[in-house]
Amino acid sequence: MTETEKQLSYSPSATSALDTTLDTETKKDDFEERLAGLPEKYRSEILKQYDIPETKVTLFGVLRHATWVEVLLMVAGTILSIASGP
Repeated sequence: MTETEKQLSYSPSATSALDTTLDTETKKDDFEERLAGLPEKYRSEILKQYDIPETKVTLFGVLRHATWVEVLLMVAGTILSIASGP
């Protein structure tokens, strides 16, 4: 088998969940190592920006910010799409 055939036959789905977990930990370690050379002031600022909080988005949460016209259009569109069938 040639090198090109080996590359084409490689399946990324064959990797296990353990490999993915180890890869994530390795990326975190690499990130920490890259930040190790920075002064503490810059390092703490980058870590604050890097930390992304978990957010929960629901349909009603999105509709809360819509005007009554937008809600009316979404309801009408939903009803008409159901009525049109598959």
